[in-house]
Amino acid sequence: MPDDRKGKGRATNGSHDERTPLLNGEPSSRGEEATPDATGRSAWTHRLIRTSMVLLALCGLGILLFLIAASYSFASFASHIEPQAMFDQGAIVWKGPSDIKIVDMSPTGVVMRVEGSIGIDADWIMGLDMNSGTNMRLSVLEGARKALGRWLVKKADTVTVTVGDMRLYTPYSRSQHRTPDAPLLSVFLPSIMVPLTTRRSRFGASDDSWLTRLSIPMLVYPHENTTLLTEFAKDAMQMRRVLARAAVDSMQLDVGDGKQWWQPPSIVRPGVEKIIKYELPALPPTNGDDPIMSLIHLRSYSMTTNPPKPPQISASADMTNFMPISNPLSDKELKLPLEMTVTLLPVEELNPKPAPSDSNDTSLGAMIARITETSVSLTHPNISIDITGSVLPLSRSAAPYLSAFITRYLNAKDSPILLTTPPPFLLSLRTVFPGPKERPKIVKTIHMKDMKLHTDGDNGLSVSGTIEAGITLPDAISDVQMEVDRILPDILLFDGPPPPEFGISTSVVDTPSVSFLGDDWVLVTEDGEDDDEPEPFPAPPLPDPLPERAWGRIRPKLWLNATSEPAPDPTSPGKNLTLVTSPFENLPLQLLPGRNAVFRQFVQKLVFKGSAVAGMRGVTAVRVDLEGLVLSDGDGHGMEIKGIALEGAFEIRR
Repeated sequence: MPDDRKGKGRATNGSHDERTPLLNGEPSSRGEEATPDATGRSAWTHRLIRTSMVLLALCGLGILLFLIAASYSFASFASHIEPQAMFDQGAIVWKGPSDIKIVDMSPTGVVMRVEGSIGIDADWIMGLDMNSGTNMRLSVLEGARKALGRWLVKKADTVTVTVGDMRLYTPYSRSQHRTPDAPLLSVFLPSIMVPLTTRRSRFGASDDSWLTRLSIPMLVYPHENTTLLTEFAKDAMQMRRVLARAAVDSMQLDVGDGKQWWQPPSIVRPGVEKIIKYELPALPPTNGDDPIMSLIHLRSYSMTTNPPKPPQISASADMTNFMPISNPLSDKELKLPLEMTVTLLPVEELNPKPAPSDSNDTSLGAMIARITETSVSLTHPNISIDITGSVLPLSRSAAPYLSAFITRYLNAKDSPILLTTPPPFLLSLRTVFPGPKERPKIVKTIHMKDMKLHTDGDNGLSVSGTIEAGITLPDAISDVQMEVDRILPDILLFDGPPPPEFGISTSVVDTPSVSFLGDDWVLVTEDGEDDDEPEPFPAPPLPDPLPERAWGRIRPKLWLNATSEPAPDPTSPGKNLTLVTSPFENLPLQLLPGRNAVFRQFVQKLVFKGSAVAGMRGVTAVRVDLEGLVLSDGDGHGMEIKGIALEGAFEIRR
């Protein structure tokens, strides 16, 4: 019977207690029935994860193998390239040198800095510009390889090039009659970092914007036997060709700066060699004994003094430029801190047999100057060379060589000299110092002032007066101050100006000669007390035949005192000369044999007209001090110059 009870009383069920579940039991039954499905789903998930891991591992392994294969292909391709092929195919482009600077020269070598532009085409070196053909699969792989390669290049950015010792050899030595083992010179370079470039094809053939400017220091050191270097240069001049062999111990390329964790192995190429051939253009004919110096022509030279500093010298020379006009160093100026000594050689060395122009033996000469700086302008068709230096302190042993040098110069003759460089090159070049085209005119003006004739009791003749002579040095040393304190004239007197057709006879006029005064040199003058002393040097004989209208000779037995001072040069406005004044009294006058009639005619002019013009021609010797040009040992100094030509005319009054 239904329960008819109503209301909100608590519902009761006798079968429920505190352990009765709050929910009915159906859900619990369904959970027990779903357990096999959940287990299957979990197993499938595990299989999926394992499969994915295997696939990922395979993909990773494939990528790793691809990276290894690609990297190996890059390295293999680059390692099998001949270094010369890189230059021939334009993979490595070097433009230069655009400038060369000599930083230092010392016994350890020549430090120079070479500037230029360089570029490396990474696509060509790594084989990234190769075409894979029409195979689609290969094209995809090749595209991936190229992309990887360019990415690696971008990450690396640069390559470090380390070059071993570089040496230059001559193919043959005439002096050794074989191929020499020693190199001509060695070059040491530091490691160089060069940026890498990809997609070189974007740049035109004439577009150099992808190149990087570099300034590379290097040390050049010649071999101890510098004879080979001089011989090599001579052979090149004579054969009109440069032929040499360049060898490098090794060449190493490292990607990047060597600090990356992923640094690939270095590419090393041992024993790289290259034959250098360069044909020289047509050169002017050269001297067979010394083809190098025959290309050099001294253009000008000068010497100046500024006490207490030693005399300064400067010179300019031209050298035939055998390099092509398109050479990148054209019109460049090189400053060389090159020291070089100048040695005077004996006159017989003008034509040595044989001519060892590479000998550095200076024992048979005297060092007189040191060149301290050389400037070279690489112009066309001639290279301009400017040098500066100073005169060295002159030893007593140098006097004979310097005397011979000045003597030959005053006679317009060449003199042999030796140019020597210090270590490391130790090069020596024999050449000649050219004399002037004609004898320098040292006495520019000559006058006899207040000239008077006297007779003595023995029917002898004597003269009194004052000699005034304007003396100049050759243009090259015209700025050097000089002081003349003694003269010794030897002149012929003429009735009227000397005839122009009469040349200076060598039997009367000595060719100019120079000697240095020694410490024991005794100067005896006409007004001194040592009248019994011998003549400074014997008088030359009279010319035979005697010149026309010549009637007398003045030749003092001893030196005449003289004074000198600077004065304007009347023949060259704006220039100065040294005015030498020497008064004399009662000098013996020799009447020339067979010329009594000429002398009487001259005296008649003097008596009846009150004056007569007398011509003179001859030579004089002078004792001169050149500022700054003195001997360093001993107290003796000064030079004695003989055979200086003079010619002029003056008026004698009764």
